[in-house]
Amino acid sequence: MSRVVVRAAKATLVFGCILTLVVQLLFIPLIAAETVRGFPEVAYLRWPGIVGCIAIVICAQVVMVCTWRLLTLVSESSIFAPESLRYVDVMVGASLAASALFAAAFVTLSAANATGGPGVAFLLIAGTGGSLGIALILSVMRSLLTQATSFKHELAEVV
Repeated sequence: MSRVVVRAAKATLVFGCILTLVVQLLFIPLIAAETVRGFPEVAYLRWPGIVGCIAIVICAQVVMVCTWRLLTLVSESSIFAPESLRYVDVMVGASLAASALFAAAFVTLSAANATGGPGVAFLLIAGTGGSLGIALILSVMRSLLTQATSFKHELAEVV
């Protein structure tokens, strides 16, 4: 992978981290306050909702940090090392955690009859499925990385 591509990917990750920090600090509390103002009957869900949303964003940030580290390993030509598998494992775990958080939010809001309409329900279902799909794709990619790593070690022994 060329250095230009790695730098562009890292710049995108920096932008994503800054954007998610703004979402955590400004938008999530603002949206929670507006929701409580519009629907006072669900005011008791404000803080659990804020914590859950921030936790989901943290999962995304963990994936971005691990991706940064994997890009660094690629640029150092050491991606086929056991260390890289740990980062992929963390990414899978963060994706699964996000999926569980989306599902918990859907169940909680459904039980409270407070989904806020089909848009919110669809968003939570899509978040659950999307996060789960990402975890599955990363698991497949981990298998490929494991095979490539073993092939590299076998080739090194032959040479």
